Amino acid sequence: MTKEGLLATAFIANEKLKSRYARLEFQLSLLFLSLFCFMIFILPVVLHAMGRLVFVLSGALSLVLWWLFVRVLRERAKESFSYHTETVVASSAAIFILMNVLYFMNVIPPLPLSLQDASVHHSVMRTESGAYLVQSESQGWLGFFRLTPRFHSAAGVPIYFYSAVFSPTSLNTNIIHEWQTYDSKGGWITADRIPLSVRGGRDGGYRTYSMKSGIKPGAWRVNVETPTGAILGRFRFNVLSQSGLPAPLTTELKD
Repeated sequence: MTKEGLLATAFIANEKLKSRYARLEFQLSLLFLSLFCFMIFILPVVLHAMGRLVFVLSGALSLVLWWLFVRVLRERAKESFSYHTETVVASSAAIFILMNVLYFMNVIPPLPLSLQDASVHHSVMRTESGAYLVQSESQGWLGFFRLTPRFHSAAGVPIYFYSAVFSPTSLNTNIIHEWQTYDSKGGWITADRIPLSVRGGRDGGYRTYSMKSGIKPGAWRVNVETPTGAILGRFRFNVLSQSGLPAPLTTELKD
């Protein structure tokens, strides 16, 4: 769900809950979710580190801050709040468990990193100004209907994978481009894992790329991961054999 969708859902739920107590329970649960999301974003920036331990610490800290707020609220409104303590705690506990399950199952990306751009090219070159000049083949009008783009590759010619990963200011970390090919018997098989550095602070994401030679025709994908294996994003493409480079190639400047 996008952030716009989440905000719209919260607004509708807040309006539909006519009961004062039901609205309070919902708002306290939303407060905990907001605290949790804020902590998993800001704590890696403060600690200059990220990973599973930092995520667990973010959840624990958000629980402490939320419980302190609930205690103060309960002291101020003992009579009207005491009957709904169990419901409030249960709903927030469910959010805490769900967030952890989604994170450790790699369903949600490892915040505060996010993949801003990913694409595969025949050539990637960094210019003197710091921009990246990329060359790609046109997918034609049929490309709109394909779920996976085609990539025509000649023997011995490398394939380039470009990515832009957003990281907050002062949070410098590493990512990995994991190149995988699909085998009908063994499933997705890792062909290479290429570590790359990421520097924080750039709005459009820190740009970097990797290249892979000796790629055989077939289904391929590149996973953009953290060193611990959390997936930021994935790009799939089909490699087709060709004697030479496809024509025409389009040139694009990625600022």
